[in-house]
Amino acid sequence: MRRAGDGLTTEVDVLVAGGGACGMSMAAHLAALGPRGLRVAVVDDGRHPVAERSWAFWSSRAELLDAAVSLRFRSVRVHAAGREVVLPLGCYEYRVVDGPSLHAVVRELCNGVRFLRGTVEEVVDDDPDGLARVVVDGRTVHAWWVLDGVSPDPAPPRPAAWLSFTGRQVVTDRDVFAPEPTLMDFRTEQADGVRFVYVLPRGPREALVEHTAFAAPAPHRSVPAPEAGGPGGTTTGGPGVTTTGEPAAEAALDEYLRGVLRVRGHRVTGTERGLLPLTGAPARRRLSAHVLAVGGRGGLVKASTGYAYGRIQRDCAAVARSLVATGHPFAVPSPHRRHRMLDAVLLRVLARSPRAIEPAFLRLFDRLGAETTLRFLDEDTRLAEEARVAATAGSRPFLRALLPC
Repeated sequence: MRRAGDGLTTEVDVLVAGGGACGMSMAAHLAALGPRGLRVAVVDDGRHPVAERSWAFWSSRAELLDAAVSLRFRSVRVHAAGREVVLPLGCYEYRVVDGPSLHAVVRELCNGVRFLRGTVEEVVDDDPDGLARVVVDGRTVHAWWVLDGVSPDPAPPRPAAWLSFTGRQVVTDRDVFAPEPTLMDFRTEQADGVRFVYVLPRGPREALVEHTAFAAPAPHRSVPAPEAGGPGGTTTGGPGVTTTGEPAAEAALDEYLRGVLRVRGHRVTGTERGLLPLTGAPARRRLSAHVLAVGGRGGLVKASTGYAYGRIQRDCAAVARSLVATGHPFAVPSPHRRHRMLDAVLLRVLARSPRAIEPAFLRLFDRLGAETTLRFLDEDTRLAEEARVAATAGSRPFLRALLPC
């Protein structure tokens, strides 16, 4: 790598813009699976330290960064429409990655990768030498390829819905929490939109308890760039949403702890909150001749769930394989059109008929089982399975949502 006199790297093969879950995972996959001798730099401004974050996902196979997994579960709970079901996950495992572990594992894998602190101010792809120019704190780094997870979208699609979440890390003075995660508990006020509580236990007396709300967007507001967050993971906030609002979400958490879990004595050891724009519109991945959008900027937040971590891992592996096979990072799979259509259907139901969501999810998990439902949400189903999912969820609101208007 060429370096300036002050130590700043001035030319690399790959520059990863953003050092969150996506940037760290990308560095690890490039180091493990990418071409030998690849010069890689990761630039991050440090505003959202990985060490302060966590992510949940499900997977049916071993993953490169599994050494960072701190919790594993083989079953989950869902409480909807007056019923509670405990669901074995079949071939899947529900996993939780903590930020400090991810940071340590990635650093161990990434010998030779440069991790730089700085703000990416501009990405320009007009260098006569055929390289992209990335301006970092006023100084220029040249890169053959830029994997951009931080630049704002100049024309973002209007969100079809928003996902907001407010969570607390809670420690109680007696055993309260079930051994399995509760993916959805709808025993919270449903004034508008769709709301449920997510519970991620770390033991019978310790858990993340998170209020989650899906809601229609407010008009005439700007759209923040999405980050990899969602249930079980922190993210940044942004404007433009009509939701419960933070005070109402906090009140809903108080009521859930007291009225549903019967918690009395407890202390809060941490909090998290976030806001994600959700859209079924396809993301533009190739931003220019040498720049690929990645992470939330690349559309990897699942529109119908808000989950991103597992999708990011698969995308990072695909980028590394593309560099080996083709010499460029662009040979990565795109979501199938029918999966985008199914996401769009669910988002329309959220906006038009939110009361249909709770019984539909109960039918999916109860009748099809968690394995099939998670495979569907992972976009790993065939057309015949998707027809079965549609028939199981089916109701008039879902049929009407097949039409855009």
